[in-house]
Amino acid sequence: MFEAAIEDLIGVVQPEAFMLMCLGVLIGSLVGFLPGLGSSVADWFAYAHAVQTEKNRQNFGKDDVRGVIASEGCNNAKEGGHYIPTLAFGIPGGASSALVLTAFIAVGIKPGPDMLTSQLNLTFAVIWTLVIANIIATAICMVFAKSIAKICFMPFYAIMPPVVAFVFIGAFAANFHAYDLTGLMIFSSLGFFMRRYGWPRAPLVIGMVLGDKMELYLRLSYTRYGLEWLTRPTVMILIALLILSIAYPLLGDFFTASTITC
Repeated sequence: MFEAAIEDLIGVVQPEAFMLMCLGVLIGSLVGFLPGLGSSVADWFAYAHAVQTEKNRQNFGKDDVRGVIASEGCNNAKEGGHYIPTLAFGIPGGASSALVLTAFIAVGIKPGPDMLTSQLNLTFAVIWTLVIANIIATAICMVFAKSIAKICFMPFYAIMPPVVAFVFIGAFAANFHAYDLTGLMIFSSLGFFMRRYGWPRAPLVIGMVLGDKMELYLRLSYTRYGLEWLTRPTVMILIALLILSIAYPLLGDFFTASTITC
């Protein structure tokens, strides 16, 4: 029974799972391209997409492997997307690319438009490094997949203490200030009650990450163009996509309910 459970966990190869992984990779690449956004919410976007588009989604949040496939496909793809603004504009897309940017500056490499012209060889070196690193990581994971999967069956009391310790260490290491630990406790408690009473947590995370950026760029857009910025083609396309993303799951539930009633 134990071996069968592991095989179910790591042996999902149905075409629908493969397509879900490809969509997660696409979302991760696109969201990872956005500076300062990808690391925080890319996984949530992929998971939400999986929940909205998959049938029989009652088991999402209850060990459904489809949620893992979408989130992890996105998680791995967003790292490549981070390097686009990092190399082309010198703007790190996330924490890992910020470290790479620091290393570049330390050795005298200046990311920017030159990385796409006179220093194109360095750009290709970074690309091939990512490709080779992913191939090696995939091979290692395939070899040790069964052993790693057994962690999922460890008792809760054995997993939780090191997880909590790493969470507190990570929160303190951000700014090396005790206030960060206070914030961790407050938002952990908030997340606990939101989960217990069925409130979605992803919008809260997205709002905290994007709230100040949205206010800044909304103010800049209104100051520069007034209300005219709403009539620009790119803005209208984004608004249409936003409305479609909100309406799609609602319409799907409506037609499903209508079919059941009939």
